[in-house]
Amino acid sequence: MANRWYVALDGEQLGPLSDTGLERLIQGGRVDNATMVRNGASGEWLTVELAEELLAARPSRQRPGEAAIQAAQATRLASQAAKKKGQKNGPKKGSLAPPPVRAPSATGKSPPSPSAKPLVPPPL
Repeated sequence: MANRWYVALDGEQLGPLSDTGLERLIQGGRVDNATMVRNGASGEWLTVELAEELLAARPSRQRPGEAAIQAAQATRLASQAAKKKGQKNGPKKGSLAPPPVRAPSATGKSPPSPSAKPLVPPPL
């Protein structure tokens, strides 16, 4: 379950706030290191400075949704790299692709193409 922070601000209690909400207050300068906060409705009051240490100790410092954004960017970059690689090695845009290669038959000769005309010797 996510942390819920309460902040003593201007003589009033503000909250509940998520970790991100508290971080935004800190980064925005609305609170200073001496401002009192507590984690949870019945938590012990402590200074923002100590709360920042708790926030820094979290396993993930990423904001919600940031991991999804990073994954989407990585997928897009991989897709772009694959397209570039395909352009270097494959047919160029607008060109015709080569016909498929036929496997040789048991005799070692390639089977005739369906559109190939039989070879007829020239008239004598």
